[in-house]
Amino acid sequence: MVHLALWLLVFAVAPFCLFGQVVEIQSQSQLSTKAQQLFSEGNALMNKGETEQATQKYNEAIIVAPSLAVLYVNRGVAYLSLSKSAEALADAEKALSILATGTNPPAHSALAYQIKGTVYQNRGDYKLAVESLSKSIELEPSNAKFWNNRGNAYLFSKEYDKALKDYDKAIELDAAFPMFYINRATVNLQLKDVTASLRDLDEALKLNDTNENAYYTRANANVKLGKYDEGLRDYDRAISLKPKAPFYHARGIVHYSLGKYDLAIKDNTDALGLDPANIHALYSRALSYHKLGKNTLAIEDIRKALALKERSGLMRYMLAYLLFKSGQFSPAVVEATKAIDLAPQWRTPYTLRAASYAKLGSAVKAKADRATALQLGSGNRPVDDATFFEFNVFVPEDIDQ
Repeated sequence: MVHLALWLLVFAVAPFCLFGQVVEIQSQSQLSTKAQQLFSEGNALMNKGETEQATQKYNEAIIVAPSLAVLYVNRGVAYLSLSKSAEALADAEKALSILATGTNPPAHSALAYQIKGTVYQNRGDYKLAVESLSKSIELEPSNAKFWNNRGNAYLFSKEYDKALKDYDKAIELDAAFPMFYINRATVNLQLKDVTASLRDLDEALKLNDTNENAYYTRANANVKLGKYDEGLRDYDRAISLKPKAPFYHARGIVHYSLGKYDLAIKDNTDALGLDPANIHALYSRALSYHKLGKNTLAIEDIRKALALKERSGLMRYMLAYLLFKSGQFSPAVVEATKAIDLAPQWRTPYTLRAASYAKLGSAVKAKADRATALQLGSGNRPVDDATFFEFNVFVPEDIDQ
């Protein structure tokens, strides 16, 4: 039977702590009265969270003062919060090219490097992200947020020991920022130090008992300890504070593991309502549908997930399995073959394809696949993007051969 490996890979880290962090100009003489007014208005709008309007003000200020680096820095921060990575990177590069020509406050260059680091991390280029973020720290080593941000890059690149050191430094510099504790708790979960993780989460909640990420991460820690009731209570609390797709999905995993498949489906449906492109929620809901004998719906969800991530050996295999269980043996062969192409050393899809060939009366092909499966080891299962959870698959023994 299938079960879920509740080894959580849940990153509830704070996004890069830049949004709303804009820099001021030290000398008013650097700007004309008109440009200063536009610049100040842009900063005020950023501080109120009105980012689109702030961007427009920075645009107007740049027309008046196109050689002032700080305008590009602040507009870059605004673009980041609008998820306009290309524009943000261009502004950071423009700011740094201007800053390189004269004497300017280190904070301006440091924030420009932070923008670059953010963009690179969002693109999954963690090496470049760390390089840019390290330059920020060199320029402004007392900025706790910069250490936290580099810690995030290390966390996502799975360099957990380095991440832990950066979070330690961030907390040393600013012990009153809850997300630093939450981030350190997250990396401690990866290092399997659940006790340390829970200690940090309790500290975060002392600082802010309405922080949804703290409850979410504590729920993950409790689930790791097998304390499902405590975990569910914390997921409930996190969702009540701020509903997020990963929160619903995580709670759905627990409901699934408890055999509450209807609740798991509802949670993943709610997750997809917030994030229709959430591959993990689609995959998880498919498993629950299958458990309830609703293979048509399960197949539909897996196909949607594969439309978002075509080259997934795991999901290709699961689609083949569901097709097999639905009596669609020829399509099962097609999908099992795709899984084999993506993961040729994984024996499970060979076993499934052999069973499908047998159902189709192709005894020679079935025998060949079984022989190949016997030659392969029991491991070699592909490691898909397990940003939230890692699932086990339905094993071949479940197949009626």
